[in-house]
Amino acid sequence: MKRLILVLSPMLGCPAPVVVSDAGWPQDAFVQALDAGRSDLGSLEIGPREDTGPPPVLPPAFQERWVTPLADESSASPLATDLNGDGNLDLVLGTGTEAARGSIEALSGVNGGSLWRSTEAGESLFTLGLEIDLNLDGTNELVIGGRGAELLAIDASTGGLIWNFEPRGNAAREAGYFNFYTPQALPDLDGDEIPELLLANGGDARAAPFAPRPPGHLMILSGDDGRPLRQAVMPDQAETYLSPLWIQREPLEASVIIFGSGGETLPGSLWKATLGDLMQEDLSRAVELMAPASHKGFIAPPAIVDLNGDGQVEVVAASFDGRIAAIQLDQGEELWSHSLADAETQASPAIGYLDGDEHPDVLALFCRGTYPHWNGVELLAISGHDGRILYQHRFENTAVPSPLLVDLNRDGLDEAILILNPVIDEGPQQQVDQRILLLAGGTGERHELAAHPGTSVGTPLVQDLDGDGHYEMVFTRSGRRGLEMVLWDLDAPVAQHRGWPGYLGPHGTGRFTPSAR
Repeated sequence: MKRLILVLSPMLGCPAPVVVSDAGWPQDAFVQALDAGRSDLGSLEIGPREDTGPPPVLPPAFQERWVTPLADESSASPLATDLNGDGNLDLVLGTGTEAARGSIEALSGVNGGSLWRSTEAGESLFTLGLEIDLNLDGTNELVIGGRGAELLAIDASTGGLIWNFEPRGNAAREAGYFNFYTPQALPDLDGDEIPELLLANGGDARAAPFAPRPPGHLMILSGDDGRPLRQAVMPDQAETYLSPLWIQREPLEASVIIFGSGGETLPGSLWKATLGDLMQEDLSRAVELMAPASHKGFIAPPAIVDLNGDGQVEVVAASFDGRIAAIQLDQGEELWSHSLADAETQASPAIGYLDGDEHPDVLALFCRGTYPHWNGVELLAISGHDGRILYQHRFENTAVPSPLLVDLNRDGLDEAILILNPVIDEGPQQQVDQRILLLAGGTGERHELAAHPGTSVGTPLVQDLDGDGHYEMVFTRSGRRGLEMVLWDLDAPVAQHRGWPGYLGPHGTGRFTPSAR
């Protein structure tokens, strides 16, 4: 068995922010270690795993290790990171509703006990947490945002506030700032050696459907204190809800930013621009990757992946009007597309291996109907390199959480994990439980893991939290005492490739990195 020894120089201020390069990483083991959130990477095995016997059967057995009632409701997705230095990954989740103050919950991955709770936010927090070293001490802080221009930098070990964006709340709305969406780390741009933040801000939640809304902005914030360094209005003057992604290139100003405009009732597009454009605070040269096809725009973050093995990445995006397409990033040409009538989605596509070839594939889900009259789900499994439909399912539920793709039986194909909710409709209906489903890799054969009353909005997470070589699954569900966070121990050994195990993929960057198979 070969081993790769990784040494991180203290001169680099490790751990540095994870930046995805177009050229890819030289060793996938390095990417997986970075994704695990560890700065002491040590030595990592590369190459095939040793044979540990026949593949596990599907569906995997599971045991509920702990259930923790949360103080507030939440639409956020959990982040796994070691908060207390015990070697186990813990869970961080933003909470709050439209009418309630926000908080950040930090729970022990071992037993679900509270490690700390931050109540500094005035409105709900819903973004995926970003781990980033903001004081160059070699340990990561957390940045989480949400409604009313709430954006907080938090000490990961104590929950103490480092800084928050100003203005907030009503003062922010008067200044033209609205919701913040999931941030990404940028290199230092202002000379203080501290990495910066790339974000989108927009989406006036108080505006009525179809009513004109203020335009959204792309922003670069100082990692040191959260102050705006640069901001630029959407090229079509539309609102924005989509968390931007980026790909580093050389020179740095040529790096590509992918972002979206429009919303549930107002049109918008999928765009690309350069970091240099944003630094000049001018997105007028942005290139439209997908144009509006209706009065709806783009809400779900896309995925970035090389689908056909040509060394060039595609952007896989699902619009709120029922379209999904793979667009070659550099040429702007469509690789393939599908369109579903009378369908909408807020769920990001998942990337993994579904059909046994060497090319990554795509899993996407759409709700049938028009919100709030959603009356079912359409699931598409799509061959990544040629766009063929591999399998398609319909469910009499709705879905807001994005789907996951994880290999749970070590056969090199990824199983889909879906959380489906009761239908959303104003008329009388039969009560339908929330369902957690698994679809077998390759065949799409359905297995129901659990059903219970209530709903779940945040995307679940499948990861080995305790380092025992087997996956755990973390998700939220409605309970008798309100929203609960739940941890299942899965009888499924960690696979050789990561697939798409959580919101925004294996690294929280929206980028799929191929793994040895």
